[in-house]
Amino acid sequence: MTKWSQIATLAVQILRPLCRLASGANLPGRLVSSQIFLLLTAQICFGQAEVTGPGFDPTPVRLAHSQEFQKRAITSLDLLQIRRLNGLQISPDGMSVAFVLVQALAATNSYRTGLFVVSTTTKHVITELGTAGPPEFDSSGQLLSVPPQWSPDSKYITLLLAFNGVRQIARWSRDGGPPQQLTQSAYDVQAYEWGENSREIIYRTMGPIDLGAVRASAQLGLVFDGAIRASRAKPVTDLIRERQIRMMEWWKYEIDTNETHRLTSDEIQTQQSVQDFPHH
Repeated sequence: MTKWSQIATLAVQILRPLCRLASGANLPGRLVSSQIFLLLTAQICFGQAEVTGPGFDPTPVRLAHSQEFQKRAITSLDLLQIRRLNGLQISPDGMSVAFVLVQALAATNSYRTGLFVVSTTTKHVITELGTAGPPEFDSSGQLLSVPPQWSPDSKYITLLLAFNGVRQIARWSRDGGPPQQLTQSAYDVQAYEWGENSREIIYRTMGPIDLGAVRASAQLGLVFDGAIRASRAKPVTDLIRERQIRMMEWWKYEIDTNETHRLTSDEIQTQQSVQDFPHH
C-alpha cells in the first residue's frame, strides 16, 4: 500500500465517527472541520502516517536551442513542466544577467533548477553554470524567488548551496565552471551580502533547532490556545520548531585569505548590511 493510500484509509477511519457525531449532536461544520484537520495533523506528526514533499533532481535545467516543432494544443502537463524564472540579477557593470530557472518533473515528482548567465551585449550567448540547488517554498507551498548575487566587480555570482547537508555560500565565475564553496559554517547560512570591495562577505547563521525539545513537547501534548493556528497548514512539530529561540551570529569571510571571523557587537553596529538583513 502506498503512503497516500494509507493516508486516505486513515482519513476514512477518522471521518466516519466524526460525521456520525456531527449528525447526532448538530455540531457546527466549522468545528468538525477543525477537529478533522487537527486529528490528521497529529497522525502525520507522530509517525502513524508519513507525508513527503516533492524530491530534488540534481540534473540541471538545460536551455536547448530553438527548433522547429509542429504546432499543437497546450496540455496541462506542458503548463506543469514549463521552466519558470525564479530569480534574476543584473551585474553591476551592466554587461551580464544571472538568473535561476526551476522546472517541475511530473514523472518523478521532483524539481530541477539551473543557474545561467546571459550577455547583455552579445546576442544568444548564454552560459550554463549547473544546478542552483533545491528550490525553496513558503509556508503555503509557493516557490520563493531567490535571486543570485553578483560580486561588486561583476566577476562572480553567488548562491546558497548545501554542502554535506549544511547550506553554505557558493561562488561561480561568470565565464563558467563548477561552483566553489566559500564558507565552512557549522550551521546553515541564512543570509549574506558582499562587501563593496569584492574582498569580503558578511553573512548570518542561526543555531540548530533542539529536536529533542521538539519531540518532548510533542509527546507531552499541546494546548491549542490560539498560539498555534491550524489554518497555517503545517505539522504541529514544525510550528513548535518555529517558536524556538535560536542563537543568531554574524560573520565576515575574507576572500583573499579564505579566513572567517565572528563579528563582535561593536562590529555589528557599524555594519549597515547586517541591519538590512531579512529577519527570517
